[in-house]
Amino acid sequence: MERQAFQVQAEQEEMGKGESEPFIRTLLGKIMDVHGLSARELSRRWGVAEGTVSKLLSGDQQDVTLEQARKLVAAFGINPKVLFRDPDPENGAE
Repeated sequence: MERQAFQVQAEQEEMGKGESEPFIRTLLGKIMDVHGLSARELSRRWGVAEGTVSKLLSGDQQDVTLEQARKLVAAFGINPKVLFRDPDPENGAE
């Protein structure tokens, strides 16, 4: 999953600033595809409310809390750097 998450991140960066959908939305969609999960099952395995997943997938919510990020990392084996890397090179990101 980590490799796929990095691939999602690279795809987001290639799309260009301001033109892409929220990174978390893309990442959750990729997780659902890879693991064959519905939004309900993603919610259950991630340990967050179905409403939160729904808002993230629809784009109504674009950020997750630190606790939600921690749970996502734990539930799906994602490298935390994927979630916390600043995609803006002007901010000193790698």
